[in-house]
Amino acid sequence: MKKIHKLILFSLLLIILSIGQVFAQNMQEISPLPLTHEMSDDEIALMPAWVIDREKSNPPTGPIRPVAEFEPATKVLVRYPLGFHVNFIKLLAEEIEVLTIVSNESVKNQAIQAYTNAQVNMSNCTFVIGATNSYWTRDFGPWFSFDSNNNLSVIDFTYNRPRPLDDAFIPIYAAYDTLNCYTMSIVQTGGNYMCDGIGIAAASHIAYTENYNNQSLVNEQMQQFLGIDTYHVVQDPNNTYIDHIDCWGKFLAPDKIIIRQVPSTHPRYNALEQMAQYWANQMSSYNRPFRVYRVYTPNDQPYSNSLILNNRVFVPIMNNANDEAALQAYRDAMPGYTVYGVTNNTSNPWESTDALHCRTHEIADRRMLYISHMPLAYEQEMQNNYAIEADIISYGGADIIADSTKVFFKVNQGDYTSIDMSYFAGNLYHAEIPIPALGDTVYYYIHSVDTNNKKANHPLMGAYDPHYFVINGDDTEFPVIEHEPIAIIHENELPYTISATVTDNVGIAEVKLEFRRNESDEIYSITMSESDQNIWSCQLQSTDIISASSIYYRITATDFAQNTNYFPSEDTWILCDLDLNIEDIIKPLEKDNFIAVYPNPVNFNKSDINIKYSTSDTKRVKFEIYNIKGQKVYEFNQFNRKNDTKSIQVDLSEHVKTRLKSGVYFIKMSTNDYSVSKKIIIIK
Repeated sequence: MKKIHKLILFSLLLIILSIGQVFAQNMQEISPLPLTHEMSDDEIALMPAWVIDREKSNPPTGPIRPVAEFEPATKVLVRYPLGFHVNFIKLLAEEIEVLTIVSNESVKNQAIQAYTNAQVNMSNCTFVIGATNSYWTRDFGPWFSFDSNNNLSVIDFTYNRPRPLDDAFIPIYAAYDTLNCYTMSIVQTGGNYMCDGIGIAAASHIAYTENYNNQSLVNEQMQQFLGIDTYHVVQDPNNTYIDHIDCWGKFLAPDKIIIRQVPSTHPRYNALEQMAQYWANQMSSYNRPFRVYRVYTPNDQPYSNSLILNNRVFVPIMNNANDEAALQAYRDAMPGYTVYGVTNNTSNPWESTDALHCRTHEIADRRMLYISHMPLAYEQEMQNNYAIEADIISYGGADIIADSTKVFFKVNQGDYTSIDMSYFAGNLYHAEIPIPALGDTVYYYIHSVDTNNKKANHPLMGAYDPHYFVINGDDTEFPVIEHEPIAIIHENELPYTISATVTDNVGIAEVKLEFRRNESDEIYSITMSESDQNIWSCQLQSTDIISASSIYYRITATDFAQNTNYFPSEDTWILCDLDLNIEDIIKPLEKDNFIAVYPNPVNFNKSDINIKYSTSDTKRVKFEIYNIKGQKVYEFNQFNRKNDTKSIQVDLSEHVKTRLKSGVYFIKMSTNDYSVSKKIIIIK
């Protein structure tokens, strides 16, 4: 009734204000749209009347859990006429139901024809009839939460635009999908809301200012209807007309957020860097600081305005040189997801304040299987075992399959193994990871299946992005090297592959072949790469042993705790005879080369890390920084031209620099067939 009364009142006000023509346009669905994402002057004048006389319903039965965008979804909500090319519908419908809003049967038939012409999978297309003013389904579309009876609830709000048809849509959707609808009395908009699916949400300052700065009212209703216990309402760093959080940031997981980044010369640089630092200092629902990722937007590209649908991420791209780096930023932040770049070559192109996320809306899976788990702290003391507990809830009312509910874990770089979780009480399941060794890093995730065949992991991508913890203590174990000594190398065997099996309780940082020619004391070395699990190898070239009738060699291995071992021993060398024709010596084969890391030591107050390297082919080279415990703390990629020696500066964010304490680190360079590590010392 509230929305009907408001529609009548609003229509009268429009007539009084003599803007009937504008209203008539707004009440019709025509193409191109007469509306913009930004409010017109007439709409701004109507806002005071639009937000008065609001009523709220009783909230759902608590306690309430909000639903995050990255949780399982069964549909994606769009509106026809579309705000993007129909080919995007085709891509969406490959794996998920597309629910399209149409104003009437005639428009529905137009949409069906357009979809059919584009060869969309029509078995994944459904339609809901409801007149709307615009295609911004994110902004006026439904929010979701689960009540104490495990029922999915639709949460309505007053849309922060005086657009009556858009504002009236949420109850229409709830009736279509036979869901209970609950109405807050506060002004909100979907583009300015993100939550972690547990109890934390975020918005820009308009969440308060558009409600007359009544913070207690807003916080109370966010808690009652959505279960938001911690509401981060921050000053919008973009400082644009829209003030929507999806224009600069996005939760990717309960402890991950991606924030746009701009050059230091950009007018919003300081505000965005302060925002990144703010989130790095905030505690996530996992009782650990948020992990902050950045996506580079030098020309205000809308890369943060992306859509997450189950295991796919759709990023708006602009067909410029920064697109690939933006897609890679999502791949790095969201292992296991498939990342798509989506162009929009229509009359309504992506804008920095209005892109893909604004024009779509995921619909939560009302029957999802949900795992609630507090990850173990990153650092653990040595103990007999490590308890893993989780509440596992089938929102579809199905039974949990006991022998499919497990903890998968691995120690350091080993293989995953699993242990069954035992039912305890209520929804609680329990398992214990057996004792590892001091210095070990343990990676784990929880997996479960119910009798509705709903599957869930915690974290969502399972083995691609597991939880982990490190066992405190000094690593005193040395790498173990196994190698069959080589007695002679014949000319026709060159280049000669030398291999060794190298294992360690934590992880291997570097393996090298060291050798001396004839009786010389000069030591040469070749870095070995891991060609298979625990198998390290390198090739001895003819030019490595020029003018030699024999070599003395040994293999050295260093772990991430700087424990170095030798085979056969530090003071013993293996004698290997050479059967060579000196005249047939050939040029060395081209190979990837990690030439230098400088300055070393590096002081971040004075310099950044610089790397010089070359590569033997056109390929992507990956660089990873590991701490002494073997934990990866940073990763980035470079694209290269053949035989081109590169000098690059590692562009570490202030957040990453803050995380890197003084000490020893290893920078690992990897291509498809080569890897090598360099040790670097950081001083702060």
